[in-house]
Amino acid sequence: MNDFYKIKILVVDDEPEITSMLKKYFSLCSKKVVVYTAADSKQGFLKLQNDPVDILICDLVLPGKSGLEFINMIYSDRFIKKPDQTFLMTGRLDADGFESTSKRIKHKLIQKPIDLDALWATILKMYPKLGKMP
Repeated sequence: MNDFYKIKILVVDDEPEITSMLKKYFSLCSKKVVVYTAADSKQGFLKLQNDPVDILICDLVLPGKSGLEFINMIYSDRFIKKPDQTFLMTGRLDADGFESTSKRIKHKLIQKPIDLDALWATILKMYPKLGKMP
């Protein structure tokens, strides 16, 4: 691994507390992570057009297009490099709804409130060069 090894993460959520928390947490976990944020699908799409990311973390409920519609838009656009991994966040499903939705979609589902350590552990499994658990 060289000094230029960086993983880029885009967090799309209309709640600034969530984007700020995730950006701060990931930045503390590893200096090999660059975190971008967007407040809606339009901002997220523009960021992805300008700078591809390795991981996309997106809220399911967004103003305008839903998170799932946004992700489908990305995956159907032939000019945008697809993220290696996509996570959808939601705080609006009960345990049964969360479980059934997780089985139906191909993206990883994150329940709010977010278990930051579990999320980081999942990312570390995909990118072990990032370091260790904080």
